Amino acid sequence: MMLDQLLSPHAEAQFLYERTAELMIQDRLPAAIAARIVRQRIEASDVLVLAAPDQEWTVRPGCSIGPWEAGQRLWVMERLALPSAVILTDCGLPPTEIEVELPLLGERAELTEWRWIR
Repeated sequence: MMLDQLLSPHAEAQFLYERTAELMIQDRLPAAIAARIVRQRIEASDVLVLAAPDQEWTVRPGCSIGPWEAGQRLWVMERLALPSAVILTDCGLPPTEIEVELPLLGERAELTEWRWIR
């Protein structure tokens, strides 16, 4: 996955900085090593690094997440640290919100849009 397809250069730089700082703190790594690992994980489309608020994920064909079926667009409302999960909503009336662990999100949905609001 190439972030430049979804984010402006400024937003991409800020996202990389934030994820690198998180990894430096969590794993006690030097900045250069943490930055390299973050870039490698992004290139591999690792949901543990990519998932963030203001993203739209679309449920993959043949899959479901909670009450949502293939093709349903879902928005990440919040990212949780422990467990590694996100709060998703369908923005329906009334909206449905559920907590989904990140590995499940990556397996059953794909990142399709990112509204960088920061």
